Amino acid sequence: MIEVHGDLDAEMLDRLAAHIKDAFSARQRFLAIDVSAVTRSVPGLLDLLGRTQRRLARRHGLLTVRGFRPHLLPGVDIGVGAGRSPRPEPVRTRTPSRQLPS
Repeated sequence: MIEVHGDLDAEMLDRLAAHIKDAFSARQRFLAIDVSAVTRSVPGLLDLLGRTQRRLARRHGLLTVRGFRPHLLPGVDIGVGAGRSPRPEPVRTRTPSRQLPS
């Protein structure tokens, strides 16, 4: 498991990418990354995790990310206030009326 702590800046993101590269060099198929102790992140984190999962999938492997929270997506508005869960918009469908032949 790779554990990440504190502010995840560009330099730290590069270090995380290097650890992931080492895991691929060791031919690991299953990788776990714990970001629960990350206080802030740069925008590239989600891209790095996506690329890692795609690469592992080609090996029939899996990436597990523990502790990923909305504040780790800087610049992405998910519409959730502090302490509130998002409420899905109601789905309204209209069923056309059918007339029976007379």
